[in-house]
Amino acid sequence: DGSTAIFLQYAGTTIGAIDGGDNKSTLTLYEAGGASENDMFMIEVEAAGATTIKTIDVAGVAGHLTLEIDGDITIDAASTNTYLKVQRTTYGAFKSDTYSELFLYEAAGASTDDFFRIRCKTNGETDISTTDASATAAHLTLAADGQIKLDAINATSTDADGILLKTNGTTFGTLTSHHSLSTLTLYEAGGSSTDDYFNITVDAAGATTISTVDAGGEVAHLTFAVDGDTTIDRNTALTATGTAKGLYIDYDHVAAVADGQV
Repeated sequence: DGSTAIFLQYAGTTIGAIDGGDNKSTLTLYEAGGASENDMFMIEVEAAGATTIKTIDVAGVAGHLTLEIDGDITIDAASTNTYLKVQRTTYGAFKSDTYSELFLYEAAGASTDDFFRIRCKTNGETDISTTDASATAAHLTLAADGQIKLDAINATSTDADGILLKTNGTTFGTLTSHHSLSTLTLYEAGGSSTDDYFNITVDAAGATTISTVDAGGEVAHLTFAVDGDTTIDRNTALTATGTAKGLYIDYDHVAAVADGQV
């Protein structure tokens, strides 16, 4: 008649109840076949179909909820947000507005101002970012109990592609490989342009070239400021007279002994 609950019994023991009080419809199942009515599982349906599924362990926090599904589990929200909570505090969220995003908020949900975010965009382009709303202390640390691997595609086969090194959105260098070369490039003045740069290129047999480029002149000087010894060790044995492999100083960029400038 709407004034009392409907109790569910098995072998004379109350194992649950169905109730319509407090402006919600409630299904309650008591623990262990009705061993007590203190600990329970509940489904509550309120206005607009808003539904809460919960467990209660009066004496502790062992009212675990396990989904053991012989098939897929699908979470399909009509809104764009799916929230992650602990003790009613939101510590994370899945969002699907323009992008597919995972947010993890600071310190177990102490606030939603500072967070870690993974954002997946068109073509699978993905950003991993941190936000500190009031400062710049949202550091990102990779502490791997194993290897850290960076595997990027060099689509243009140039020094400017591959793994890009940035500060505050500005590219100041690259680390990549192309045409059977391994290269490190550092652009001038923190990335103020990519015209002038320092470059290390490693070819077959470990043959390495260290170079600087000044696109508008010849002032890309290379300076060694060593707080200690400077040692150049050519690990090569002498050969026949006139064919010794040694240290060459080239004045005209030709690097030919016969021209008199080496």
